[in-house]
Amino acid sequence: MGKTVLNQHSTSEDIPTSPQEVGIQLKQAVNELKGNFFDLETGQINYQKMKGSEAFEGYLKASASLKNFDLNLLKTQSEKLAFWINIYNALTVHGIVE
Repeated sequence: MGKTVLNQHSTSEDIPTSPQEVGIQLKQAVNELKGNFFDLETGQINYQKMKGSEAFEGYLKASASLKNFDLNLLKTQSEKLAFWINIYNALTVHGIVE
């Protein structure tokens, strides 16, 4: 079985440093993916069509910020919870697409 490493995208764009910015970008990217590929007829998300799309590239750029993210920036319980929920959702979508 092959091995896929998620979050290997490199970018020269500005990388957000605050937990709020990272969380917001990831949440927006995942929501855009789900919205762009939701099939109204079947009521399901077409994950197969995501790979290689502009929306998926946007998600990859947003997830690249995780490489340099300092988890110590998460101070409150609500920040930690929101961050990890966004990570879980993002990685689930990414894993399905890959």
